[in-house]
Amino acid sequence: MDYQEGQTIEINVGEHLYTTPPIPPKKQILFHDKKKADQYWLRQTDLPKIFYDWHDESTPAGNGVELDAKKTIYADNGQLIALSKEDTSLLFDTMEENGKEGLQERELKRRSQGVWFYNNGEPTYLTGNHYAILQHLVMLGCDNSVEPDSRYGQYYQFQRDMAYYFEICKTVSYARGGLLIKPKKTGMTQFFSLICLNEAMTKREKNIRMMSITETLCRESNFGFIKYAIQKVPNILMPSRSKQNEGEVIFGPPNASRNPLKKGRKTELGYLQNWLCTVPTTRTAFDTFTNYIALIDEWPKIKENTYVAELFQATLPTVIEGFKRKGTIFALSYVPEVTDRSFYEARQLFKDSKLKTRKRDENGEPYGDTASKLLCHTLLVQDGLFNCCDKYGKPIEQKIWSEIRREIEDVKNDPIKLQAVKRVYPATPDDPWMEGNMSDTLFDNYRLSQKAQEMEELQSMSAFPYKDFNLEFEKRPIKDPKTEEYKFEGRIKIKFVTEDEKMGGAEHGRFKWYRPEWTPDWFLNKYLNLTQKGEDGLLKPNPDAPFFISIDPTKWRLTKNTGKASLNAIHVFVLPSAEVNAAIGQNVTNRRLMISYLFRHNDPAETMNDIIKVILLFGCMVQIESNVSTWVTRLIQMGLGNFVLMMNKDGALEPYNKFKEIGKEQSYFTSQKATIDQYVDAGQEFLGEPMAPGDIDNVKYLEDIDVLQQLMMIKKENTTEYDAAVAFLEGLMGIEAWLGWKRANEKKQPGVNAQYRDTVLYLMR
Repeated sequence: MDYQEGQTIEINVGEHLYTTPPIPPKKQILFHDKKKADQYWLRQTDLPKIFYDWHDESTPAGNGVELDAKKTIYADNGQLIALSKEDTSLLFDTMEENGKEGLQERELKRRSQGVWFYNNGEPTYLTGNHYAILQHLVMLGCDNSVEPDSRYGQYYQFQRDMAYYFEICKTVSYARGGLLIKPKKTGMTQFFSLICLNEAMTKREKNIRMMSITETLCRESNFGFIKYAIQKVPNILMPSRSKQNEGEVIFGPPNASRNPLKKGRKTELGYLQNWLCTVPTTRTAFDTFTNYIALIDEWPKIKENTYVAELFQATLPTVIEGFKRKGTIFALSYVPEVTDRSFYEARQLFKDSKLKTRKRDENGEPYGDTASKLLCHTLLVQDGLFNCCDKYGKPIEQKIWSEIRREIEDVKNDPIKLQAVKRVYPATPDDPWMEGNMSDTLFDNYRLSQKAQEMEELQSMSAFPYKDFNLEFEKRPIKDPKTEEYKFEGRIKIKFVTEDEKMGGAEHGRFKWYRPEWTPDWFLNKYLNLTQKGEDGLLKPNPDAPFFISIDPTKWRLTKNTGKASLNAIHVFVLPSAEVNAAIGQNVTNRRLMISYLFRHNDPAETMNDIIKVILLFGCMVQIESNVSTWVTRLIQMGLGNFVLMMNKDGALEPYNKFKEIGKEQSYFTSQKATIDQYVDAGQEFLGEPMAPGDIDNVKYLEDIDVLQQLMMIKKENTTEYDAAVAFLEGLMGIEAWLGWKRANEKKQPGVNAQYRDTVLYLMR
């Protein structure tokens, strides 16, 4: 390509576009006087010895340097003590005062505005931060193959692009920062730590604060790189510091100054009043001050004192003053091998940061923020790794894949380590977020992960596969003061929450109805609100109801909700219906999760009301986990016991019978080891990969993101944190038990429940 002076160059960084400043005149581009093959980054050598030897009166080395002396003088101990007028001019002239640029001003401009250099004949722009790292900031553990003895970094094109990405995140109007997923062996942690240092040394009145998994780790790693680099920054470029310790540096007036020498010109950089520090790993760590940069390292791994979603939610306002953006959140990490809540929250946040989550106007033009108010990018292994790039910084893909194959070969027989390797060496943007089937997982995590990612993509684009709604009593239950029996009159009304209502500030509904188009109105009108009184005078379920309810309530704590592990889960399944499947053209009713609820009221009575509404609306059997028996006891007391499945003395599930003594003849269903084994077995069978043509792929029709994510994390020894998954698995087990009980009673009473018989035959096909 033929590049012209004044032209800008557009560089793709993933889905983002960076536009360089205009190309300057050829003579202002570094290495313009070299042959094309010899044009590659080398640290600049035109800075004279006096540039590095200059010191001011505040340094411990001595009493400063006399300027505009008759000649340049070094003391016997090698310390610079005087600069000639010529050398003083060389270092400290300014365009404003002298009409020409001294080396101090030139380097300060380069560190803030960047430079151009020829790279194998191609004009290449370095941001100010990238130039500062290559020229003035030493790197710990540096391995520079182009300049083997150098303590300064080597030029890599992938690092150039990450510097571009950082600038994109700082400047776009539709986001407040960025999320970077990096491979290992790219030096991104040190690179962005040094970017923070350069920003702190070239801006004024800014707060730049950093976080990692722990503050100790942040001080040892991120701030450790900063402390190492500060030691070698030339004094001529070093702003005044008022404080520096293990976790902070303040660029301000020194606490004590030596008596300055008389100077004929200004040489100090002034008091920048910038604060660069680490912060504790807590949700509100970035509060108190407006942040110019809030750097979050290892963000998908944060989970001790806060979690990813709440951390970013609390941090976003800290880069805003009023309604004006004042700073940038920038987070980077590779994805850990552990698949837990932090992983899933991080994955969702990443997907919500894609450009396609912005809204579109009638002309298809994007407007507004991304869903997360952040931008995301995955640095891919083929973009480059250390020791796998040529002297021009371009990746050598053969070396990269050879390196990665070697690591994969070493761990190919260890599923956990193999997944870890694939996550930290991503070849596609989806690779870090994929899950394999490891030895300790209960279900087919690979297939569940694919489905979860599909749902996350839809959710990130606000293309939800459900409608959210609330349930309302037409008439609230009334307790007869004489008989103490409850009267349940009127229908249960479904109130969907429209998009217009939500745009107007209305809360989302507590219930989600997945794919309502798969349960048409004629089907619902046939079966909803059909409860009636039995011979005992109490309401009873509709024996033909093609639904089943599973409930996993939380222990009610005095504390507020601390996460999804302390929510109440309610699931409504739709049982097989040949007429619905025929109308839809798919097997969409095979014990499919149709309704989900994962919520916690401040008042337990409101949760009980939601449970009652669901039971009365669907009129079917309910299996309610009763490790805490309050909920099912209350249902029985209110006269809704006929809907409840109980355990008989043989450990089998059966409908509640008020004539059987609770505790001897019947007991509440509880989640113990034996039942956990049963519902895990039921889940493994239901979610297993189809084995023959025509078999239903039940994962295909599972669209609840909470259930999908929790199924991939749940372990038999720890089910208490996964209410949504437990309710789902208990529901599958309960359906089998309920249909088995009905099947047994059908044999005792032939001709009863023809609708049920068709359902059983359909299931057994």
